[in-house]
Amino acid sequence: MPEGRARALDSAGRAVAEFAATPLARKQAMLAVLLIDRAADALFDRKSGDDPLRFREALRRADADLGLVLDLAEMRVGGPALVLGPRRVGPEAYVGLTEPDYMVGLYNGGRIERVLISLADGSVHDALPVLTGALSALQHQLA
Repeated sequence: MPEGRARALDSAGRAVAEFAATPLARKQAMLAVLLIDRAADALFDRKSGDDPLRFREALRRADADLGLVLDLAEMRVGGPALVLGPRRVGPEAYVGLTEPDYMVGLYNGGRIERVLISLADGSVHDALPVLTGALSALQHQLA
């Protein structure tokens, strides 16, 4: 793997890991989004003669999580956005929560705050699984 690609993918991986450690850090999530976007650009082989926009569209179609992250990185008005909001967690998930998250969940009927990706249609997705899925899709592209 060329050094630039490896460095870009490594940077994106570190940003996702740092976001996983701080699940309320919207800026850290955005940094991960932008570094995943940069890693996607680094995958493009400029010598191939292909169109970079067509390449990005192929990545978008190949994986839903990666497509969502690429859309989010475009920061279009009316496009996906990172928001902080409540997510319901079941009692089985309490084991993996930090003490503050556990207490918040306990007193808020099983709801804890998380960074979410909000779509124009009103649907939301947890940011962490989307980011880890997008990163995995990029790593798969290199395999």
